[in-house]
Amino acid sequence: MQRLEAIFAELGRELSSATDAESAALLIVNAAEKLLGWDSCYLVLYDPAKGTKVRSILIMDTVNGERVKLSTPPPNKPSSNMLRAIIEDGYLSLYDSPDEIQGFYSFGSLRHTLSLMFVPVRSGERVIGVFSIQSYKPNFYNEKSLQVFKALANQCAGALERIWAQEALADLETRRALIYSAIHDISASLALEQIYEIIYHTARKVMPCDDFIIAVYDAPQNIITPVYAIEKNQRLNPEPYAAERGMAAEVIRGGFSLLLNNPEDMNASGLDFIILTQSEDSTQSILAAPMMLRGAAMGMISAQSYELDAYTKDDQNLLELLGAHAAVAIENARLFGRVQQMADTDTLTNIYNRRKFYEIAEKQFSHAMQESLPLAVIMLDVDDFKLFNDSFGHKIGDFVLQIVTAECQTCIRDADILARHGGEEFIILLPGADSNAARLVAERARQQVEHANLRPAQKFLEEVVGAAGKLDKMRVTISLGVATLDETCPNIDVLIDHADRAMYRAKTSGRNQAVMWD
Repeated sequence: MQRLEAIFAELGRELSSATDAESAALLIVNAAEKLLGWDSCYLVLYDPAKGTKVRSILIMDTVNGERVKLSTPPPNKPSSNMLRAIIEDGYLSLYDSPDEIQGFYSFGSLRHTLSLMFVPVRSGERVIGVFSIQSYKPNFYNEKSLQVFKALANQCAGALERIWAQEALADLETRRALIYSAIHDISASLALEQIYEIIYHTARKVMPCDDFIIAVYDAPQNIITPVYAIEKNQRLNPEPYAAERGMAAEVIRGGFSLLLNNPEDMNASGLDFIILTQSEDSTQSILAAPMMLRGAAMGMISAQSYELDAYTKDDQNLLELLGAHAAVAIENARLFGRVQQMADTDTLTNIYNRRKFYEIAEKQFSHAMQESLPLAVIMLDVDDFKLFNDSFGHKIGDFVLQIVTAECQTCIRDADILARHGGEEFIILLPGADSNAARLVAERARQQVEHANLRPAQKFLEEVVGAAGKLDKMRVTISLGVATLDETCPNIDVLIDHADRAMYRAKTSGRNQAVMWD
């Protein structure tokens, strides 16, 4: 008894100065060695009341007479032997052959194990872990050994709980610092894609994120759009959907977060989950938080894991914090985007204005020169445009410009740039287009405009102006000039000037035609 008390007293003194879990575990297993002896051991932290993950502190084995630390990962959930130790308040198992050992979380060399003990680590009534030792000798432990082992586990519980709490607090502070750093970064950004990237990569640093989704809500349309979706580090592009069902709709509608740590919780939630990802791995844990703005949810962020019990209340609080600031950052970026679009866009035709066109054209010209790529410009002008304004009013003139825009847009690729150059003049930039391709685009645009449908304008005249039939003999045509990049073009201005001169020749030689610069 005196020896036991002396070892416990020494352990208590040593644990009082221990600052990390592994150092404390080494002191504890050394005490177990002095008291009981062992060939293999492990000590894990686990709080069944909180549903925390199993955290392996120390696993050791004896190999060729040497004690070695093992790196065996802890189980995703408590093993049957761990649960049994908690329920039965510890137990002893003796075997005639290692082959009899089955069904528990393995550690050490099971080929040699003949005696083992499992006990819970209790701090008062609270279980905070499980401690186990095993011997490769038969009948090495007995009931008295079990009682001493339980006393040892309880003796060290307070120190382990203190260290666990300190480490948990330090970990939480570290994760919270990452969140606040991200909040600073997204608040300073006005680029939506950059904001989404920061949110995702920050979430990955502070919690499991096998899948991750940022969804925004369009209240007037009642549509949810997954603007950023990740599955196993791969970007997905899910389609928008009606906000009538699904987890995002529930989070947005209710303005509250969700923590679902297993399929049973998911089923019990009654939610109709909309599957956006394509992985064969099934989601086992879900964490979702609303992005709240002025008292209403404008979207949702969600982290999802393929592991059970992946998330804690701390994770939930951190995601809520990130979501609240993400809402402000996303809204600011969207407002800036709309202002930027207004600054770059011609309000009548809703295409790029002259300033934005030249900004893009300069970059494309430099790229074409550096890479020796083709580049073409088409300048076009509406023929006799003044007649439309003088004869029918500016409303019809505006309508003509919108018709020309719409018809030209049907003739160009996504990579091509159509802009209003000024008045009734338009300009098209064709990256990668040689003279033949540019000529075809110009001719196709000319034909499209010439055969455009003027019925809406006719209807406007009849209903508003009362001038029925006046458009019957009118038609919209355009004259176009086409120029391609060659050795005579030191800059984009010269290339555009060539297209402008070619357009002038088209107008002075009969209109309604496309002329190449040569």
